[in-house]
Amino acid sequence: MNVMTQNGYNLFEVISALQKEIRRGEEENALYWALELVPLFEDYLWQRLVVITNEDIGIANPTALYVVPSQRAIYFEFRTAKKDGSARLALANAILLLCRSPKSRIADHFQCAVNQDRLHGKRLEIPDYALDKHTQHGRKMGRGVEHWLDEGCVLNPTPDIHDPYRERAASWWMHDDFTQTDYTRSKKRFGREQAAPGGQIEMELE
Repeated sequence: MNVMTQNGYNLFEVISALQKEIRRGEEENALYWALELVPLFEDYLWQRLVVITNEDIGIANPTALYVVPSQRAIYFEFRTAKKDGSARLALANAILLLCRSPKSRIADHFQCAVNQDRLHGKRLEIPDYALDKHTQHGRKMGRGVEHWLDEGCVLNPTPDIHDPYRERAASWWMHDDFTQTDYTRSKKRFGREQAAPGGQIEMELE
């Protein structure tokens, strides 16, 4: 498919060049190729920038996973308002962030390896520690709160956040007087929410 950009480049070659320059941190070249796609292919451009963020950066810089889609929204807000210079600022910040960011392709390797293993017959067994009080199998095995706390709540990596409430919560979970909170019943008891004109929520007492 030979789709051409405004200056006679093949569209898909421009996209490929854009991604390779971002991977190498070549920010001026990356912005050049990005601008080659504006305005005719700007939707496709931003779609690819989001893909690149997930494919080539990911957990190496989790902030980028949120910032790039945010810049995408800002870009199109400015374009709609015909503020093209401001739109280019949003694009430039996204390109700078991606080029200068730490990078990792672990997510792409991860999804490929696990998905292909599944598609080619790998089948896992449900681990024993997953059969806790929240499953029918676990309850039939007589597993209760203590098993859930000891096995089902294991965290790895171990958190470095001090938790002063764990023992108190555990004692309540194992206490005969542990009380379930049901806000639905409370709402029915004290009143029912009704949508008022304009979308406001009012409480009608019974």
